[in-house]
Amino acid sequence: GELNYVNKGATLKEPETHQWNGIINRYEFNLNYIELPLSVGYSFGFEKDMFLTPRIGIYGSYGIGGYGILASDNLKADAGTAEIRVNPFQVTQGKMPAQDAQYSFDAFQRPNAGIVLGVDFDLSNHLRLTLDAKIKKKKKLTSYTNAGTIHFRTFGLSIFYL
Repeated sequence: GELNYVNKGATLKEPETHQWNGIINRYEFNLNYIELPLSVGYSFGFEKDMFLTPRIGIYGSYGIGGYGILASDNLKADAGTAEIRVNPFQVTQGKMPAQDAQYSFDAFQRPNAGIVLGVDFDLSNHLRLTLDAKIKKKKKLTSYTNAGTIHFRTFGLSIFYL
């Protein structure tokens, strides 16, 4: 087991293909999670102090913060670029400044769970390399864009001195 702080995010460009969001050019989001992965593995020995340990398990996480930015370049002639900072864990609705068009975005889920795949490679009694992949089911983006789905994946490479 571990306890991790993880930041996940992305930028959706041109989400205005969705009927409700015709004024938004870009949606950036950064999601902060506390994550608890649990995994089990089996260790294979190669040399006296060299071991390879493949692992599999699950993880659970909870969103503790973050932000989203809605940006629009589709303003009236006398207005500049507009950006609105929003909470990505809450449904966001309203109007962009200097515009009459509405926007609406769904919230990302605070709880998050998925699968952990990993491998540890002990090079000696004191040095370990770890590669982890945390994979979650795809999130449909129909409320943001017609672009399809987003993958919540985290890959990590760690070096430990034991």
